[in-house]
This record gives sequence, C-alpha cells and structure tokens, in this order.
Amino acid sequence: SLSDFSITGPFDTAIYGSNVGDVEIKNVTIDGGGAGHDGIVIDQSDTSGTANIDIDNVSITGLTHDGIDLNVNGTSGGTSTTNLNVSNSTVHVGHDGVAVTSSASGASNLTVYAGIHDSTIVAGGTGTAMSGTTSPGATLNQSIVVDPTAISGGLYGVHITATADGGSFTQNISLSDVTISNVSKGGVVISASADEAGTLDQGIDITNLDIASTDTPFSISAKADHNATLQQSLTADHLSVGVGASNNLGFYASAHNGGALSQTFALSHVTADNAPADGVYMYVSSDSGAPAIQ
Repeated sequence: SLSDFSITGPFDTAIYGSNVGDVEIKNVTIDGGGAGHDGIVIDQSDTSGTANIDIDNVSITGLTHDGIDLNVNGTSGGTSTTNLNVSNSTVHVGHDGVAVTSSASGASNLTVYAGIHDSTIVAGGTGTAMSGTTSPGATLNQSIVVDPTAISGGLYGVHITATADGGSFTQNISLSDVTISNVSKGGVVISASADEAGTLDQGIDITNLDIASTDTPFSISAKADHNATLQQSLTADHLSVGVGASNNLGFYASAHNGGALSQTFALSHVTADNAPADGVYMYVSSDSGAPAIQ
C-alpha cells in the first residue's frame, strides 16, 4: 500500500511494479516537472492467480510519456486475472493517459479488467488506450469500463484494438457518461481483427457519450481473414458526435479467405449533424466463401 506522499521529477518512472499481487496507491501526487517520463507502470508477465491494482485520488502531471501503464503478457500457458481500477484521479501527460496492453500466447489464459471512474484525463497522445492480442491455443478475456470521466487533448480520446491471430479473444467495452474534446484525429476509434482461424467476440456498450468535432469522431471496424470468426456488436444510447472531416460515424466490415464476420448495431438517441459527407456511413466487403453480415 502506497499513500499520502508526493514524487517530483525528473525521473524515468515514478512508481514501478512487476508481477505484483494486490497494490493500493492512494492520495499520491506525481509531478514530473515537464521532464519525468512515466507515472505508474505495472508489468505482469507469466503470473498466476489474481492481482488487484487500485489507484485512487492520484494526481499525475508534468510527464513526457504515459500516466498509467498496465502491461499483461502470458507465454507459458498459465492462468491469471489482473484488475486495474483508477478512481477520482487526474492525469495530465504528454503521451497516453491510461494505456492497457495484453498479449496471450502458448496456451495462456488471461483475464484483464481496467476501470476508469470519476477521473479527468488530458493527454498528448491518447486519453485511454487498450490493445490485446492472442495467438493459437491462447485465451484472452479483456474488459474496459470508463464512466463519469472527461478526456481531452492529443490525437485520440479512446482508442481500442483487438487482434486474434489464432486463439480465442473476448473483449468487452463500456463507455458511460464520458466527454471527449480537443482531440485532433479521433474521438472513439475501435477496431477488431481476427486471422489464422482465431475467434474474436467484441461487445461495445455506450451510454451518454459526447464527442466534440475532430477528423474521425466515431469509427468502428472489423476484419475477419483466413478462416477466422469475428462477432462485433454495438449498443449505443444517447450518443452525440461533432463534425468529422468526412463522416461523423463510420462502420466498416470486411471478410476474406474463408473468414466469417457478423457486425451488428443498435443505436438510439444519436446526434450526428452537419457532416461534410455522411452523418452515418456503413461499408462492407467480402469475397467468395467469406460471409460478412452488417
């Protein structure tokens, strides 16, 4: 447990943990003074059992790189669960605010959860980033929940990718009562890709999301290739997006070389006005023997 102290820079990483069990970081101020690199970095590699990382009432400022990084990798076939919760915190950094990466291979079975609650993120790169990959024989269950949180600055507000190059991957995304502003490239950009006979199920649930104008306010894409199976679903209620460079909301789907893809949407109370091209744009492509349903 780490609580009630301050760290001032410059430094490479203010707080670092490797293969941790339960960690609580509370009432901590990290100030890199414009020269610190990373704030909090947790690396989990080939662990087993459950790890809980709770970050509460933490201020992270003055960094050139990331505020909070969680990296979970499994290669040896073990089973692990890692839970990250960030609450009541402020992150103002030069690159990514909160970044979560997961990689499962070699028959590993990983469960990774990241929750960001009641926080403010100002970033020079991506406010909230999550990525996951699987390879043949591995299983990854990855979830991210972002609720009452304001994200601003940088290139992307929320950028999430899922890649199943073999193996089995389930990814659940929940955004609720989130505002995204002053980002240059994308508000919410989510992509899913399944290849090499992998299976990928990506579910997206959105409630009360407000995205200001940017090049790509809202984009969802999915690709299934080489006998892979991909299911991607979106449910959105009270979604408001600003004006994009071309389309305000874009949905893209493709299946090739025996891949099978299902991409479904249920949208209600959506505002996407004044688009230069289309308010809502949908595109699907497939070749023979590769069904794509949108």
